[in-house]
Amino acid sequence: MIYFGECSHNPSVIRLNAGIIRQLSELMNQWAGESERQWFSEDKILNVAAAHELYHLIEHHVHGPAAELGAHSFARQFTGLPFSPLLYHVLLSHLSKGEGFKYK
Repeated sequence: MIYFGECSHNPSVIRLNAGIIRQLSELMNQWAGESERQWFSEDKILNVAAAHELYHLIEHHVHGPAAELGAHSFARQFTGLPFSPLLYHVLLSHLSKGEGFKYK
């Protein structure tokens, strides 16, 4: 599985997968509408991923559905994202499978 980031507690460290974040941003720059691109910039995705991992450091919950939902909610509020960060994960899943985005 590919992640945007991960954290460890001793010492407290957040590591972000800049390569994957860059790839998703580049893909979305081609696919998203002009008014939506701000939410898919490399900086915005990096900030959302960092906020997600910061939640895990603060709460000391690294695994589990409740911890993940809490981290997504925190990241959304912290960064002002107008949609759930889960959308980034759905898009990442498509990207990791080499799937394009097609309209019929």
